[in-house]
Amino acid sequence: MLRVLLVDDEPFILQGIKMLIDWEQEGFEIAGWLQMGRGNCIFRTRRSRLIIADIRMPEMTGLELLETIKREKLSNAYFVILSGYADFEYARRAMQNECTEYLLKPIDREMLLKLLEKVYTMRSQDRELDKKRKEQEKAYFSRNVIALIHGKYDDFNLEYVKQHMKNIEGVRYVEIQKAQSEEMDESIEKDMRNFQRELYQCCIEFLKEDANHCVFDVSANEKIYDIGLILQMGWRKN
Repeated sequence: MLRVLLVDDEPFILQGIKMLIDWEQEGFEIAGWLQMGRGNCIFRTRRSRLIIADIRMPEMTGLELLETIKREKLSNAYFVILSGYADFEYARRAMQNECTEYLLKPIDREMLLKLLEKVYTMRSQDRELDKKRKEQEKAYFSRNVIALIHGKYDDFNLEYVKQHMKNIEGVRYVEIQKAQSEEMDESIEKDMRNFQRELYQCCIEFLKEDANHCVFDVSANEKIYDIGLILQMGWRKN
């Protein structure tokens, strides 16, 4: 469920939006609805994934709320502005601040459903991009670590690893590989590779938030099935 925060200075508008559709059936949860109060609203934005706010409110306009969230990096929630004003300047300012959508009142059921469908699509795309980004970051970190382990590194490799580790003091490197015979047929090699993958997954789960410190196939030798681990002082198993 995606948590939704509704923001307006008119209670009947909030209630109307809340009752317009079955939010849970669409995969959303109304996390809160409130008449605009600057401090309270800023706090609530941090716990929401979608914010739907009126553009004109007395204490803080919807645009001011959006601009504050982006400027102070309070939330990465999708943001939708509702307005009774078909004014280009309002829309321009909203889009400059990465507003997800700008809708004119009165909002109807079909309009709201299309908006939620758009948000779900964007969320899926964002999650896929974030997954790819993390995979790329992990692969790049591993390449730099391997360069250090093999003694084939420069200042850039060293600085990159230092910047992406919580603590560079007391670092320990551990390499794990399964004993193997000199002659192996194809089935045994397959078993060894599967064992290596399982070991890698166990190490990732073991390191938890430091999973990037686990390097697959650190020797870069197709006949060696190993995993490299970087452990740091102060690390403990939870």
